[in-house]
Amino acid sequence: MKAEAELGTIGYVPRARANGVGIFAGGLLTLLTIMVGVPLIMIVLMSLRTGFPGEGGPLTLANFVAVYSAPSTYKILLNTLLFAFGTVIVGLTFAVPLVWLLNRTDIPFKNTIYVLMTVGILIPVFLRTIAWILLLSPRIGLVNQWAMQLFNLDPRRILRAVRVLHALGRLPHDGSGA
Repeated sequence: MKAEAELGTIGYVPRARANGVGIFAGGLLTLLTIMVGVPLIMIVLMSLRTGFPGEGGPLTLANFVAVYSAPSTYKILLNTLLFAFGTVIVGLTFAVPLVWLLNRTDIPFKNTIYVLMTVGILIPVFLRTIAWILLLSPRIGLVNQWAMQLFNLDPRRILRAVRVLHALGRLPHDGSGA
């Protein structure tokens, strides 16, 4: 009876001591909050001002009104939604059958397929970009030469589309416009 009274009603008395893992996790969380939270707060504050960064001024919603009242905003939004929907459909078209084959059947070279699925992550973006350019370059691209002969297509349009897809899907955007 005496032991039960000392342990409490749950049977465990928690200790309020800090160990090394807790201190490290707290420090990491603080660093992450500073590294992500401060720039995010600055972006929100700057979106509510009409002047340049560092200048004072009243908080206003004029920037949001200007963006959402422009008709081009909704064209861009529709284009973005169509692009995202198409990307998901193409991805699912390949991913779902492949996952079903790998998990529900005994196909040969299953481990090889698993390894090949990760190769795209391991190849640097620069090398992938060079490979796509060599395939779809207007003058020397193998796919462009084939498309020009077979479908009478303009090769510049193919390369332009690939550049847009690559820029949107793979490369980080730093806001410089380059």
